[in-house]
Amino acid sequence: MNFLEKLGVYGLDSIEYAVIAGLITGDPVLMVGAHGSAKTLLAQRLAWAMDLKFHAYDASKALFEDVIGFPNPRSISKGKIDYIPTEISMWDKEFVLVDELSRASPMMQNKWLEVIRSRRVMGKSARKLRYVFAAMNPPGYIGSIPLDAALAGRFAYIINIPNTDSMDSRDLGRIIEEISEDDAPEITFSRFHPDPAVQKELQDFVRRARNRINRIIPVYQEELKEYVSNLSLVMKMEGKYLDGRRLGMIWRGIFAFLGIEQEKAKREKKLPPGEVEQCIFRRLQSALPFEAAGESFRPDVLYSVHLQTLHRIKHESQRTAALQEIFRFREPHLVAQNYRKYARELSSLDHEEVVTFFEERMKDKSRKAGETVSLYDSLVLIVEAVMSRAVRLDPVTARKLLMMYLQMLGEDPFSEDRDNRTEALHELLGQKEGEARKLMSTVALDRHPDALAMRLAYGGCGEKIEEENLMEYFKQFRQALYEAQKRNHGVDPETKGKSQ
Repeated sequence: MNFLEKLGVYGLDSIEYAVIAGLITGDPVLMVGAHGSAKTLLAQRLAWAMDLKFHAYDASKALFEDVIGFPNPRSISKGKIDYIPTEISMWDKEFVLVDELSRASPMMQNKWLEVIRSRRVMGKSARKLRYVFAAMNPPGYIGSIPLDAALAGRFAYIINIPNTDSMDSRDLGRIIEEISEDDAPEITFSRFHPDPAVQKELQDFVRRARNRINRIIPVYQEELKEYVSNLSLVMKMEGKYLDGRRLGMIWRGIFAFLGIEQEKAKREKKLPPGEVEQCIFRRLQSALPFEAAGESFRPDVLYSVHLQTLHRIKHESQRTAALQEIFRFREPHLVAQNYRKYARELSSLDHEEVVTFFEERMKDKSRKAGETVSLYDSLVLIVEAVMSRAVRLDPVTARKLLMMYLQMLGEDPFSEDRDNRTEALHELLGQKEGEARKLMSTVALDRHPDALAMRLAYGGCGEKIEEENLMEYFKQFRQALYEAQKRNHGVDPETKGKSQ
């Protein structure tokens, strides 16, 4: 693009995207830079290029009579408030610069809040005003006052103007040679004269990039909402709060940057992920108001925040994919197998969702023997994974899981009548997490097939069994157990029973 260079403003390539984005969205722009860093010159040249009526107000000196004019006595006599405009009043201006904002008193800064926020003065709309730019010296300058957080929060773009010591020799040389409109009026050589063709070029580019935003919003909308939502959470962990207005500014600013990138490359298709991430970080560099309000926020921390946000999104995507894979089949044994495979991708709530799936199956009173054995086998797979620490559950979810296991075996979790094979599980239910982990390592899940079949017949079928029917249930469970273990584990219960 190089629009700023074409306008005779050199060494500011790094901020060009943010400047053009401000023109695209029309949101307020704050330029923060040292004295002599071309803040005023930049605003003047942009207004010229956009062919807009411009005026720069010194926020530290301008009286409100300068901005609004003088009350019209005739309108007052009719019960209305109107103003007699002057040459410098704001009513006919299309592009204004509120200069030296940090040198204005807090009271004067607050008077400019309405102009910056809503392009209104004393409640009256400045209908022709399209762009509000402001300029300030960095906090720490003598005489420079940090902006009130509410005022700083009204700027969608907070642009740090580079110092000359960060520029290359080519740009520095052109800055030295440049004589602006306000400099050396008696000297005519080497004075910059903008090319009128640049006006049409910039205006056309801004219009086309703005039109692109409408087309790309459906393409990136959900992706960028997810980024901005996660950014808010990461910033909170850094001790920085982003309000709803700031999040909205960041979101639409990213679209402006993407519109610029796609218009610059004449690309119609979606940008590759790497280029999208670059656009997002470029936007982020001009999106936060903390330094203007006197709060420190280092560039390296900003990049770390960006990377953490991307990592959260990636993990969330993996978590969603893992849940989909776990519940792709509703057969308990397949759910348990996939759960063991993808458990590390899940959140605590996801683990609870999986355990709840098995709780619902436990409530089914019409289970047949084969279904009960499959449910028991599934619970064994999960309990084994917890015991081996392949799956980590919070104590409440672990308790639910182990109670299901005990109930499946026909045991009352709170009964005093229990055998030593489930003693550790009973103790686990009343222990804290650390002790529970130790106890889990002692739990043995391999039971004699006949004993297991009898327990499942008595406790796992989901209904009260009459004594005369118990043997019939036992035979059904014995056969179902044989088939399930043969199918799932390649284990012959007959051989396993003899070895025990």
